[in-house]
Amino acid sequence: MIADAGKLVVANALFFAAGVGVRRIVGSTHGGRTPSGFALTYLVGLASFGVLAQLLLVAGLAVSRLQAICLALVLFSLGFLRRARATGNPVASPVPGGRDTLLVLLAVALLVVVGIRSFYEPLESWDAWAFWIPRAKSLVLFNGLDAHYFAAPTTVNPDYPLLLPAVEATDFRFMGHFDTQIIHLQFWLVLVAFLGALPALLRDQVRPILVRSLVVVLACAPSLALHAESAYADVPLAVFVALAGVVGWRWLVLRDPATPGLFVVFAGAALATKVEGRLFVAALVVSLAALAARNSVRTTCEVLAAGVVSALLGIVPWAIWIRAHGIHGVYHADLAELGRHVHRIAPSLASLLGHGFDPLEWLLVLPTGIAAVLLAYRFGAARRTAAFVTATFLSSISLLVVTYWATSYPFAWHLQTSADRVVVAPILLVAVLTPVLLESVLRAGESTR
Repeated sequence: MIADAGKLVVANALFFAAGVGVRRIVGSTHGGRTPSGFALTYLVGLASFGVLAQLLLVAGLAVSRLQAICLALVLFSLGFLRRARATGNPVASPVPGGRDTLLVLLAVALLVVVGIRSFYEPLESWDAWAFWIPRAKSLVLFNGLDAHYFAAPTTVNPDYPLLLPAVEATDFRFMGHFDTQIIHLQFWLVLVAFLGALPALLRDQVRPILVRSLVVVLACAPSLALHAESAYADVPLAVFVALAGVVGWRWLVLRDPATPGLFVVFAGAALATKVEGRLFVAALVVSLAALAARNSVRTTCEVLAAGVVSALLGIVPWAIWIRAHGIHGVYHADLAELGRHVHRIAPSLASLLGHGFDPLEWLLVLPTGIAAVLLAYRFGAARRTAAFVTATFLSSISLLVVTYWATSYPFAWHLQTSADRVVVAPILLVAVLTPVLLESVLRAGESTR
């Protein structure tokens, strides 16, 4: 087990190397050479590697161990063809005081506990062993994409994109066999990197106590840890969506020149992770474009162009491949019956919000975010940020409600088995921008004294 864990770490070191190159390509120096900056680099590399691995698989390659190494090294090398620019305010990490140190230690302790659980976690979650891990295994056993496997009637959700299976297949190739227990560490690494990367994107705009409090609250949120341990794709998807939201906010409000490239990376990764990624990326792009239109038509066009590029990289090639091979997903939107199924709207909305507001799942993450939005409107602070959070969250929830409204699955079963998972991404998006809103309120209060 320890040897397999070490080999998984080696595979993830490749993702980090890829992130170094991609961040130089887009000109990002957020977080500098701090642990937070390294965490962001790792996630950029994971997202970029996963998206490009899906493209290589669609093109007919196997993404073998050698090909994975070459892909990471190419991305790493391309970054050094461009001279690094100082963007993103790479401020040094402030030395934490006593109270801040306690917060940091609490977050670390919680993540260590989750990591130990992940190390010994058996593959028992249904979606993980039913189709996520089998898809990853198929990429190894069939040496790439096999149309017969994906078209087989026994294959579950064959239309789901390939970022996660490609990453897991790379882990398995480096392990040399299918260790379905150690693979849980991959999801723990994503969770740790996500919480570690938030200061890199927020620290230059938000006081440290707010950022550290956010990290501790998310580390304590039971639902986030439980879904990460399940080896489902919902937490990686939510991480990519939340990071796309943060860099989208920096693009919209701060005009950070490195963020358009980062937005394409994370939005493309969200699209390549799960079919729900299309809903969340659409909500992000439309919200950003609508708010940018009030000040700059050019920025609106840039946002829409970034959305198109994200789709071309993250989902269009895969969609073409499955259509060319006659592969269809099980879910079908029953639009003709929407009029007869209006009664589904209320329970869908109630279930999604019920999970979001449940303190046993998310503590007070969502109520705090809503309070921050209302305070921002009340004090006239960061209204564009508040509007962005509001628009993206409401449109994401609305699209999920429409999905359940039009589902061809048994409605009660579909809602019961997925609502707690699909709502993770909208909740994380609100959570990561809550410190920004609170910071604006605090500054408004300080300026009136």
